[in-house]
Amino acid sequence: MPNIAVRALSGAVYVALIVGCLLWNHSVAFSILMLVFSIFGAIEYGRMVPSPTRGLRIADAVAVILPCVTVIMSAKATGLTTTVPALLAGAIVFLYPFARMGAQLFVKTPQPLERAATSILGIYYIGVPLASAAFAALLNPAVVLLMFVMIWLNDTGAYLVGCRFGRTKLFERISPKKTWEGAAGGALFAMIAGVVAPLLFDRISMGCVTGMLMGLAVCVASTIGDLVESMIKRQEGVKDSGKLIPGHGGILDRIDSLLFTAPVTLVFILWLLR
Repeated sequence: MPNIAVRALSGAVYVALIVGCLLWNHSVAFSILMLVFSIFGAIEYGRMVPSPTRGLRIADAVAVILPCVTVIMSAKATGLTTTVPALLAGAIVFLYPFARMGAQLFVKTPQPLERAATSILGIYYIGVPLASAAFAALLNPAVVLLMFVMIWLNDTGAYLVGCRFGRTKLFERISPKKTWEGAAGGALFAMIAGVVAPLLFDRISMGCVTGMLMGLAVCVASTIGDLVESMIKRQEGVKDSGKLIPGHGGILDRIDSLLFTAPVTLVFILWLLR
């Protein structure tokens, strides 16, 4: 099968999973999907930025997964409300950076502080954003679905406008193909979605100005997320974060934009609920 067909099929399955989980059961199915993403993301991140020992690699991966576990266990809508385990998981996430830096004292590696910091970063780069997506879906699944539509429209707009009008490089040392013109096209597509969606769907209760602002914020966050993952891969000397998704690479290659847009969207939802 041609690579473009493989990419299209893999992309369609990814979209179907996201939309299906949100529409079917946003409180359980989508939270579990984010947990699955965090598991594979933790594995890929651990391979790209390996810890010095097997025990620390496992501990780092568990720390990345725990934020999603905390959301699932503490959400009343899931029927799994267990306050003590949820608080325990949250406490581990809070205290892990201190424990991880202390553990580095017992491992003889060059640049120990940099190694510990890179490992700890996985929690905030993968675990917290995916937990933010799960929590946001518990509060307002319609806005979370709009976020994904904005991400996909931003990618489409950036590609179409960039191919036709792209001249000025955005971050050439990181991603040579991205242009400012493409970024502007992606922002326009996402902002249009932010204006049109609330007019078509009652569950997306926001004004046109708020919708435009969310579209712009999603565009900026999505672009930065894409560039940051490219930066990590360039530093670590890898082409793809993994081989999980045929035609796309790893799960981090697919959710790089989501990792930065989910916290932004959660802020918008909290603002709407104020």
